Amino acid sequence: MKLINLITLIIAVCFANLASAQKLTVQSPNKKISVELVNQQNVNTGEWSLKVSHTATDKSTEIIPKVNLGLLRSDQDFSNLTFVSAGKPVVINEKYNVVHGKKSIATNTANEVTVYFQNTAKAKINLIIRAYNDGLSFRYEFPDKQGS
Repeated sequence: MKLINLITLIIAVCFANLASAQKLTVQSPNKKISVELVNQQNVNTGEWSLKVSHTATDKSTEIIPKVNLGLLRSDQDFSNLTFVSAGKPVVINEKYNVVHGKKSIATNTANEVTVYFQNTAKAKINLIIRAYNDGLSFRYEFPDKQGS
């Protein structure tokens, strides 16, 4: 009986690790904004999207339910993507000059994660996700530097 329980536990841990590999979360520095990377089919390949939630007074509210990811370039289709890996979270501290306003220098703080994908033709595309205390941003990067 103990052997069956042990085997069941090992299988459960393996499936939990597999499922956690399909989703990635980036939180703002104040932990109020969460950006989740989600695969619709719950596998490593397919359509990906971002889901954004806001937490206030211990209650989480989904503010953007789905932002479809992927794009079509003149030479490649980046809509069916395979997850390769995700980088470690990086804290971003920016200081910049403001043209108008009460202060001449503004600051911005965010947490950033780069997610590495490839398409069916093995062309690479990176998704850089930033979660700020007052919003989020994401952008695509093409490390191969080909196409338009």
